[in-house]
Amino acid sequence: VIDMDAALAGEHDVATALAQYGAEERLAAPHAVYGRAVDEIEALVECLVDRRDPFGFTRVEQGVGAQAEAGHGQARAAKGDFLQHGGFLRGMHGKGFKPVLTAYDRCRRRGSFSGAYMFRQFRNDKAMTQDNSKLKIAVFAGDGIGPEVTAPCVEILSELTEKLGGPTLEFEALAAGADHYVKTGDALPQASLDRAAEADAILLGAMGDPDVRYPDGTEIVPQIDLRDYFELYAGVRPVTTQPGMPVPLADPRGQSLDFVIVRESTEGLFAHRGEAEETDDSSTDRLTITRAACERLFDFSFELARTRQARGGPGIVTCVDKANVLQSFGFFRRLFDAHAARYPDIETRHIYADAAALALVKQPWVFDVMVMENLLGDILSDLGAGLMGGLGMAPSADIGPGHAVFQPCHGTAPDIAGSGKANPTAMFLSGAMMLDWLGERIDSPQLREGAEIFRTAVDTAFRDGALKPTELGGRDGLAEITDRVRSEMQAALARR
Repeated sequence: VIDMDAALAGEHDVATALAQYGAEERLAAPHAVYGRAVDEIEALVECLVDRRDPFGFTRVEQGVGAQAEAGHGQARAAKGDFLQHGGFLRGMHGKGFKPVLTAYDRCRRRGSFSGAYMFRQFRNDKAMTQDNSKLKIAVFAGDGIGPEVTAPCVEILSELTEKLGGPTLEFEALAAGADHYVKTGDALPQASLDRAAEADAILLGAMGDPDVRYPDGTEIVPQIDLRDYFELYAGVRPVTTQPGMPVPLADPRGQSLDFVIVRESTEGLFAHRGEAEETDDSSTDRLTITRAACERLFDFSFELARTRQARGGPGIVTCVDKANVLQSFGFFRRLFDAHAARYPDIETRHIYADAAALALVKQPWVFDVMVMENLLGDILSDLGAGLMGGLGMAPSADIGPGHAVFQPCHGTAPDIAGSGKANPTAMFLSGAMMLDWLGERIDSPQLREGAEIFRTAVDTAFRDGALKPTELGGRDGLAEITDRVRSEMQAALARR
């Protein structure tokens, strides 16, 4: 949408470039929208644009390459990212500003550049000025039972939003997963990423197959690649028991659990997967904790606690770590304590990860919002799902600065795929979370109401105890649970 050569010729006039960009996008006041980001935008333009190399590819590539040759691990990874995504820069004419931001975000995530936060905000502000009467949802149905639970969720979301009279949802199926890898050699095509980047939200069924692996023996996990690509730093795992459902805890308080695990999803022990230092005698992985990642994670967690407090919650954030053993977790805790001072209205607590595992079994009702590193969250969120009755009941969201993915916590369950035994409850609750997030993002009361109707329909469907998923020893599978939830939803709509 911008002819960068013309707009930035001579003086690299950022204001002129933004004005032209705003005019092309038919924004009424581009300077008002983007004014606070001018300094950061100028830094990006200086990095990516000059008169000899309009897209700055050569200069940035050389700079990252020099760091890589100097032996910096993050720079080596960034060079690979930039070479992979930097092709956008050469072909940017006619494709708009977003490809530059996408490539820049990827490099920034690996520690190569500074100032990316405001650029992501700049991108988000642009999105917020667009027409929101129809929202685009990218759908990765995936493998195994993924397509089976995704299809009825999409149908219910479509019916629900159409009858509420607010924004409607336009779904686009995108290719990815283990089956796609077997067919094409590519588990997550760039074309699918590009379409997902343009969507307002991403709905994911389940991806992977234990029998399909990369040459190095690791499993196909496009869902983790999506977290990296879109910088989905907050993994949100609600732990909420359904009335009428059998749960493992005998204490009556275990029947009414309501807390949230927030997992940092872009670094920790997962940040350097595939980069282990390995010999014939040993293998070493790295754990990375950064101030930037922690601060946005803690902001998200404290704001979530405030939101829950406004709805009657206790307003507590618990930091889960291993600060008694690992220095990196000591850093995590110090950053948490410093950040907590900004939220005097929220109570803060600390607990070691092993003690947290014990407490989640003995007294999980004492928690409100739990925030933790990536691997700890990966483990403890499954324990939380067990408290709900199983992974088939557990929804999740992975939320970043500009995108979000909503998916059930369960895997692809190839052993029951096609049998009709799949439990769609976690998928339904993930769809409700998506409506909630979109409703807050574009300030739509209809979407927020839709989220509440969808969640309540699931609660009501299980309340009398007659509905029992096969995974919990019952006889109700995909069709039975879907029909009951849809019936409850339609009844709620009729009462509106």
